[in-house]
Amino acid sequence: MKKGGILFIIVGTCLFLLTGCNSKTILKCNKSAENFERYFNLSFTGNKINALNLQYTINLSEYSDNQIDALNSQDLCNELKTEVEDFKESLTDCNQKLEDNKLNILANFDVDKISSDQLSKMQTPEDAKKDLEKSGYSCKIEK
Repeated sequence: MKKGGILFIIVGTCLFLLTGCNSKTILKCNKSAENFERYFNLSFTGNKINALNLQYTINLSEYSDNQIDALNSQDLCNELKTEVEDFKESLTDCNQKLEDNKLNILANFDVDKISSDQLSKMQTPEDAKKDLEKSGYSCKIEK
C-alpha cells in the first residue's frame, strides 16, 4: 500500500509538471514607428493574467538639447493616462526616465482593477495575442 501511494504521488507530480498546469506564460508585444517603440507585456499563470506593464521608448538622438529638455519636463505619464483610457483606473505607477538619448516611460497596472470587459479580451495568452495583433502589435508567447 505504501509503494502504491508513493507511486501515485510521483506519477501525479510528473503529470502536473508535464501538462503545464499553472505554468507561467509571458506575452511580449511591441509596436514601432519612427523614433518610437511601444512594448506591452502580460504575464499569465495558467489562463489568469497576473501582471501587465507598458513601456514607451522614444529615440531622441535627432533632437536638440532644448527639445529634449522640453520633452523631458512634460509629465508624459499624465499623457499616457489619456492613451490607455480603458486601463487608466488600474494604472498603479508610471515613471519616465531620460537615458542615453532615449526617453523611457514605464507603466504598471493592477490587474485586479482592470474592467471585466477588458479582461474578457485577455482570457488566454492566445486571445490577448490575437487582440493586440489586430491593433498593430507584433507578439510572441514565451513559456
